[in-house]
Amino acid sequence: MRSTLLAWTVAGSLLLGGVASPVFSGGKVADAKAIEVSDPVVTYNTKSCVYFGNYYQRDTNQDGVADEKDTREPIKWQILSQTEDDLFLMADSCLVQRRYHESDGDITWENCDLREWLNKDFLETAFTEEEQQAIVTTHLVNDEREPDSPWYESFVEENIYNGGNETDDKIYLLSANELENRDYDIYLEHGIEAPVTDYAGTKHGTYAGTSETTEGWWLRSSGKEASKAALVYDRAEESLQGDYANKLAYVRPVLHLNRKADVFRDAGEVKLWLEKTSWDTIAMGEYYQEDTSKDGVVDESDEKQPLTWRVLSVEGDTAYVMADQAIAFKKYHDYSQALKKGWETATLRTWLNGDFYNQAFSEEEKQAIISYETPQREGTDMSETENRICLPMYEDITNEAYGFSGNDNQFFQTLTRQCQATQYAKQELTFNGDETGYNYWLLNLVNNNANALVILSDGEVERTNIGMKTDTPYVAVRPVMYVDLSSDCWKKVGTTEADDSAVYYARLKEYDEQKDWWKKSDTDEPGGDEKQKEPVQQAASNTETGTNSVTANTTQTTESSGNTEKSKTDSTAVQMKRVSIRSVRNKKSKKMVVVFKAINHASGYQIQYALNKKFTRGSKTKTVKKTKCTIGKLKKKTYYIRVRAYAKTEGAKTYGSWSAVKKIKIKK
Repeated sequence: MRSTLLAWTVAGSLLLGGVASPVFSGGKVADAKAIEVSDPVVTYNTKSCVYFGNYYQRDTNQDGVADEKDTREPIKWQILSQTEDDLFLMADSCLVQRRYHESDGDITWENCDLREWLNKDFLETAFTEEEQQAIVTTHLVNDEREPDSPWYESFVEENIYNGGNETDDKIYLLSANELENRDYDIYLEHGIEAPVTDYAGTKHGTYAGTSETTEGWWLRSSGKEASKAALVYDRAEESLQGDYANKLAYVRPVLHLNRKADVFRDAGEVKLWLEKTSWDTIAMGEYYQEDTSKDGVVDESDEKQPLTWRVLSVEGDTAYVMADQAIAFKKYHDYSQALKKGWETATLRTWLNGDFYNQAFSEEEKQAIISYETPQREGTDMSETENRICLPMYEDITNEAYGFSGNDNQFFQTLTRQCQATQYAKQELTFNGDETGYNYWLLNLVNNNANALVILSDGEVERTNIGMKTDTPYVAVRPVMYVDLSSDCWKKVGTTEADDSAVYYARLKEYDEQKDWWKKSDTDEPGGDEKQKEPVQQAASNTETGTNSVTANTTQTTESSGNTEKSKTDSTAVQMKRVSIRSVRNKKSKKMVVVFKAINHASGYQIQYALNKKFTRGSKTKTVKKTKCTIGKLKKKTYYIRVRAYAKTEGAKTYGSWSAVKKIKIKK
């Protein structure tokens, strides 16, 4: 369903774009064949936009800098909400860099310099007299420590300062509460990421990464100290801490506009996030995959079966395809040494273009595989290499034209990049892997060719400056190749889909269970009010109910240790509510602080943390009485954390369900 102006919708499509073509050589088959496959079909979650006002944005006079000498251009605004008379608008881009307040010391929105600038200089520069008249003056409540505030307990616990008196403004900034408003749909990475205009990036010079700036855009809410203001970073839950008000940060204004005024025009839609992809799939080649002999072992004594490939792009009669499943688990390089010539000398390249190539494809099929050169990479030792079979590149796996989410945030999970594996591939493993999928190699080398990039089991991009050691075992191999579609060696077998809306709503549910506890009574189930439950149910209908019932003389197993503990209770069942984790944050000295909501009648809590989601790697459990705990002696790795409550009756323990899993990267 297509969106129309001033309406929320989910839709969109993507044209083929932006990846440099490889250099092909040989392997072309002359006979023409009808092309039955096409580029991936991609749909987006979108917001409608309008143009209103004009401001400096680009270097229109071509003098090499975007400044006040350039022509002001129409400002695009996202529509956050609408009524018959009103449009609530947020700038689609960060429009300028400014300090919240020029001097240091205690400050609130009421008296900050940024408020004055927005309602005077910016208002008069960006809008005509008629446009200014159409902007509705909004009465703002700025102290978010009031008991009915969604952030109330978080503000109190984090010692967030008083936001100041109420104000009346034409142009202003979002508050932390408004950022969380489900009606505006701007939480999580999809809505809070904002492009930066050239003018915003150069108005005060290039400050990114220096001590004088903080990356992110200002909120009007106060920060953890009276001299700080809240910010939106790449992950919105970090915003409450804020930064010093006299630092530079980006500005993304909001305003209310009289809808009946004839001062705005349609600006189409903006794509928030890639929601769903459908790939055509083809069969070509054969390889060991399943236990066809039924002897209980998947090995070379089984029959080979057709390999399925996803079509990532089609250009003329050439298709770029990627294996639908991992076909093996291999080291990128068998030896613990940096690859002096990069991919050219990797043992995995030798295996793919040797053993696998020869075992999986007939001579005719080999003729239909187009040999190509991987590009040389500036700043690395990755030289041009000729391949028939290769690994996907980072540029492939973040290319929305190929059907993958373009979000490469290391904490961003996406079904579009997740990978399952054949039974034959998994027989090499000494563990069962993650329920979501398996880590798999990318072609890209980092750290002086000692490490290679990896896509993690839940679709995250492993840190792009670190990756994994090339001799790391049990990383999946998901090959790519170019196929001549005019050959008769392949056939279309169908389509496969990945729907990231399920991930989005599941993450929203997890967040709501951890943050929206202020809307629940002690007897409510996790999930918040009905309005918030509704979209969650379609994506996460099989989640836990939130309670665990244990009757007399039953046995409860502690997952972290495998020990069983007898739970002796009265004949009446004991019910323990599911814990909601409020926050997990990294402290200095490799520590993390876990804060969660208290449960009525709980005798204590178990905190379990591990290096994987299944809590099978490096799993440890800590028993505490309080709802805030500092855990030390950690490694600089990603940890998964969950909490459950327990009650003691006659010395035995009754456990509740585990909380939703939180994860944190230990960086300091």
